[in-house]
Amino acid sequence: MTIVSLIPTKIILFLILLVAALFASSILRAQIETRLGDVVEATEVFPDMTFFAAGDLTVNTKSSDDTFAVCGDVTLSEAQADHMIVADGDIIVTKVAFHDLIAVGGDINFVSVTVTDDVVSAGGDFDLKPEFNVGGSAVLTGGDVDINTPIGDELRATAGRLRLYANVAGDAQTKSDIDA
Repeated sequence: MTIVSLIPTKIILFLILLVAALFASSILRAQIETRLGDVVEATEVFPDMTFFAAGDLTVNTKSSDDTFAVCGDVTLSEAQADHMIVADGDIIVTKVAFHDLIAVGGDINFVSVTVTDDVVSAGGDFDLKPEFNVGGSAVLTGGDVDINTPIGDELRATAGRLRLYANVAGDAQTKSDIDA
């Protein structure tokens, strides 16, 4: 008799755990923001990861987690995120703060950016303006690369034409096809 009465209890307990797991997963999924479209403008504050894909994208969101963007052209302005990962045609970055920045694109223009740790970037032509702050290492490769800001740790840079106009706190390994 005891064995028969435990079977329905185990089934009920299993169902309760299953419902709790489904409820928990729906809460986690609700925290991740995803947007797609020809033109997307993101301006909200997000508590978790964000994913954007658009022909033209403007991001001035604030997220305590990672932000991913894939698009034709992107403007990052007044955005904040732990890690910013962006891949697209042309990238313009102004007045932003990230822990790490990974950017791959055609023409990349880093104007006023604070990156507390590392920057990894590959592009056709890009320019690190004096208002660009790199707290950690920088790994850069491109066709025409101008570095006008100090690098807080190591620098690894390869370019068709590389111009370095700032101090590097750590080791620097550079390679350029054309001497500037």
